Amino acid sequence: MIDLTWPRARPPALIAVSGIDGSGKTTLIDALRERLGEDGYKVEVVWTRLEWTTLWESSSRLERITALVDWVPARKETAPAAPEPAEPTSAWLEPAPARSAAAQLRRRSRLLTRAWAGVVATLHAQAQRKAVVPHLREGKVVICDRYTLDAAVALHRRYDSVRSLGLQVRLMQFLSPRPLLAWHLDLPVAVAAQRKEHELGIAERQRENVLYRRERERLGWSRLDAARPVDELVQQVTREAESALAPTGPRSQA
Repeated sequence: MIDLTWPRARPPALIAVSGIDGSGKTTLIDALRERLGEDGYKVEVVWTRLEWTTLWESSSRLERITALVDWVPARKETAPAAPEPAEPTSAWLEPAPARSAAAQLRRRSRLLTRAWAGVVATLHAQAQRKAVVPHLREGKVVICDRYTLDAAVALHRRYDSVRSLGLQVRLMQFLSPRPLLAWHLDLPVAVAAQRKEHELGIAERQRENVLYRRERERLGWSRLDAARPVDELVQQVTREAESALAPTGPRSQA
């Protein structure tokens, strides 16, 4: 009799790890990659960041979208320059001075700002798919060092840190490959500052941490207490990853 069941193959899967700088993402990911490799999985670590992957590397695509507005002379003549931020900020967390007519027009309208945030969210979701899907098709376990949660925080910092961009974040989540496991390494800013130097001040990093926690709840990600000993965290994530990746049993061939 011919056996028509599939072997216990190791399925492709996506795992996301997010958190502020100094929260221990790299240490955790390296340990998880090593452990899963020992278990026989093919593992690929990918890195995407909205500030670089989309706003910087895909800037030409964004410029083409705004080109029409910039070519309208009336916009160039009448659009006032946007004021500089009232407090010292980091260039990658806050919008740069609006030098184009499109940027000046957008900043005068909350509706246009939200629409533009939707464009950026869509482009970043495409970037995440491009980075992840080829490896998944090869049957690998993909571990993302930063993913939709980090992008959601960056989106709010860039375009609306007070009111919610929930629709735009949901759009980005919907268009991106969904993680099998998604962890937020939650760490007090004071501890993160001791671990790693950063260009942001304590107040700015506190503000960033609040956004991480809020968006984690929106996206439904799991919280990891990153202040715990590293060995404990590694044991927890490897145990959860191995459990989630373990085949549930043979599947009958259709």
